[in-house]
Amino acid sequence: MNAVSPSLELTLNGARFVCRRTRWQQYELSSEERLHEREVEFVLRAWMRQGERHKLFQLLAFVDESAPSGLGMPSERLVETLARRLVGGFAGVALYRRVPRPSIPLAPPVVDLADMAEPLEEPEYWVELAVVDEQDRPMSRVTCEIELPGGRKVVRTTNTQGVVRVDGIRDAGTCQIRFPNHVVEAVA
Repeated sequence: MNAVSPSLELTLNGARFVCRRTRWQQYELSSEERLHEREVEFVLRAWMRQGERHKLFQLLAFVDESAPSGLGMPSERLVETLARRLVGGFAGVALYRRVPRPSIPLAPPVVDLADMAEPLEEPEYWVELAVVDEQDRPMSRVTCEIELPGGRKVVRTTNTQGVVRVDGIRDAGTCQIRFPNHVVEAVA
């Protein structure tokens, strides 16, 4: 009978206990705490005081099938025999207290999404222009003065394709462009 049953469940004043064979440890749950020697003796004596001697007989039969029924055994001797077998690991059996689990699932920890977000960067703007002559040919090495939104002035020179580009402008708006060394008829 006991070779099939890995555990015996009992209660004491609403608390739940389980006597479990240690070879069935894969069934142990984190909601169970193994009782120490004094706790085992306390629980066994409490069952005896409350007139639940039959629970001690159930435990004795579970722990050792070959043990006598214990019916004629004095109460104190029955408690001592069981305590010795449960604490000493007789036949690989131990007594555990079932710890109640929360009735509702625990909420996941609160995460502040602001901690996960990347820092907000200011948007960056840019300005690019191409300088060409009357025949639409690129003009290289033309000096350009560009007044950016916000009033900052930068000076750039066109490349071989006649292009000037300014990146990293923080403010949106209109740029003012001047060509100090050239006469400009029209800007498209």
